[in-house]
Amino acid sequence: MSVRVPLVSLPTWIKAASRCGLNIGPLFAEQGIDPDLTQIADHSVEVQVMDALLLASTRRAPSGHFPFVFGECFAFDYLPDFETFLSTSDNLREAARVFAWIRELIDPRIDIRIEEDEGRGEGAVMLMTDAPSDSETLRYYVESAMAAVDKFARELLGSRHRLLAARFRHARPDYADRYADVFGAPVAFGCERNALVYPLALFDLPLEGAFPSLHQQAEQQVARRIQDLHGGQGGLVAAVRRAFEMQPELLQTGQSEMAAYLGLGVRSLQRRLAADGESFRELRDRALRRAAEQALLQEGVGIEQVAERLGFSDRRSFTRAFRRWSGMTPSTWRGWRRALPDKGN
Repeated sequence: MSVRVPLVSLPTWIKAASRCGLNIGPLFAEQGIDPDLTQIADHSVEVQVMDALLLASTRRAPSGHFPFVFGECFAFDYLPDFETFLSTSDNLREAARVFAWIRELIDPRIDIRIEEDEGRGEGAVMLMTDAPSDSETLRYYVESAMAAVDKFARELLGSRHRLLAARFRHARPDYADRYADVFGAPVAFGCERNALVYPLALFDLPLEGAFPSLHQQAEQQVARRIQDLHGGQGGLVAAVRRAFEMQPELLQTGQSEMAAYLGLGVRSLQRRLAADGESFRELRDRALRRAAEQALLQEGVGIEQVAERLGFSDRRSFTRAFRRWSGMTPSTWRGWRRALPDKGN
């Protein structure tokens, strides 16, 4: 089954093409894309078509490097809830929750995660990819995504923005000098992961645009979009899973908070989950286990820190819960997982 992605980025394509002196119309026609602004929020194309469009745009642009220009032009024109959520966030850590929504509502291939190194005082925003790093199309895709991430960081932080390093999996391209102009920081190629590295303190720095009431409204609107996307009874299970991923604080709360987050009544939440053979507690336990496993794989993070991060009263209660989930203690599981030949991204 082919994967399709929404065409909500259409305005960005047009804007980036204009800045590069490229007539995007013929390229749309070549790929069989017939954009209709009145239906753009519901229009989607196969990922292969989007990749071919990116490749053609980059190769034919008379000026500028199209992926970087695309990233710098990127905006959530047809998803205003996203833009409002970002611009009203308390800090970068909160704003970063939009990454999960992007994967859900814009492109399922976009897997962006944050890894903290408290010892070095650094936070890395990583774009995870499984495809071969020497793919030309993948390189352009990574360039555009990373340029967009740093663009939003600059917009939110203003003069306080500081990028320590930009790292890429692919080999050094012949236009590598353009990277320094875009990122304004030391750039390295052939790295283990694609990552933008910032001072860790920036993630919790208060943002001037914080607006709690609007922020909450935008969050609820996005939750409804995701619920509507999945549709039907089964869509609620997916919405709850995504809610835990997008707002980890919900892992430490109960059904009433989840129901409020999703714009439902508690009884409605219970009834609809039961109709799908699920319960809030089971979904919460599975989400806690996934969060625990991800945290245990981070370098320099102690088991006590994981327990505290997930809301457990102490290491002992966390260990009991983890043993119930996996049959192993957290330390045993961590040693077993790290010993595997392929630990994945």
